[in-house]
Formats: sequence, structure tokens, C-alpha cells
Amino acid sequence: MKRAWYLHPFLFAAYPGLNEIAFNVTQNSPLMGGRILVVSILLGAALLLVGWAISREGHRSGFMASIISLTILAYGHVYLLVQSAHMGSHNLGRHVGVLAAWLLIVVLLCSRWAWSRFRNPQRITLFMNVAAIAAVLLPSLKIGWSVASTAIDSVRLNDRLVTLDPGGGST
Repeated sequence: MKRAWYLHPFLFAAYPGLNEIAFNVTQNSPLMGGRILVVSILLGAALLLVGWAISREGHRSGFMASIISLTILAYGHVYLLVQSAHMGSHNLGRHVGVLAAWLLIVVLLCSRWAWSRFRNPQRITLFMNVAAIAAVLLPSLKIGWSVASTAIDSVRLNDRLVTLDPGGGST
């Protein structure tokens, strides 16, 4: 039997840190976002361990950790979307209502009932791994491109400085 790789909880947890670094890569050094990246990955590991303690099944614990990470990431966007929604005179966009609905979704998705509907957990893990790699790839490429272009510009600048003669003119 093949060994399963549960990468997606770590990659989904690393996404906010990588995205923050990629968004600010022109203003700050990529190392400045290292702390949030490490904390996010540790949070993903903690969620995976909690999932393992609850289910004692690797595929399900990875799925649970990823679902919780994704719902944490999406909560603010959903709240802003629902904030202006009204049903009659009641505002649906209150934190209590959105949080209750969000917790219900997480509990349903992470429940044994929902997990029993999946016939092949290996495919779910593979799908989640591919989706997480795709999500992390874009900010990683942006960071890499920025670092590489900065290094190339630095080399070009140093090359121009080296070609200057001591008399002040260029050769």
C-alpha cells in the first residue's frame, strides 16, 4: 500500500503567510514575513494533530485540518459579503449569525457522517494536495520572481560600479 502524503494542511496553513509576503515583497524583504509563515505552518500542524487525536485516521484528520484552515481564511471575506444582507428588518451580517453558520458548516464537513460519504479517501487527499499546491504556487512564484529580479538588478548595478575608472569617467 502506498504511503499517503498529507501536505495540504501545511500548505493551506502556509498560504496566508506566503500571500502576505508576496503582496508586500516590493516594500519589505521576504524574510520579514517569516514569522507569520512559521506560525501558520505550526498552526496547520496543530490542527492536523488535533484531527488525528479526534479521528485516528490520517486522511480524515488532514481533511479536517484543511477545512478548518480554509474556513478561518475565508471567514472575513464571507462576513464582508453578508454584512449588507438583510431579511426584513434584521441584519444578517452580524458576527454571531455568521459565526454560528460557519461553525455549523465546519462541524458538518468534519463529521463522521460527511466523511462516510467519501468512498475513496485517498482521492480526497490527492485532490486536496493538488489544490493546496496550486494555491501556494502563485504567491511562491511572485516571491521568487521578485527576489530573482532584485538579485539581477543588484548584479547589474555592481557591474556598472566595477566598470567605472578611478578618474570619474566610465570606460
